Amino acid sequence: MPDRYRLLVVIGARSGPQQGEALGLTLEDVDLNKGGVHIPG
Repeated sequence: MPDRYRLLVVIGARSGPQQGEALGLTLEDVDLNKGGVHIPG
């Protein structure tokens, strides 16, 4: 799997976003320090 998609797989497995939500994520939506993801809705 290309490196650019690895985090997307982890987010999909752990937080359960819909496909469109996951594909629309940007770096600003992911907080690596807190381990959280903000899914705009």
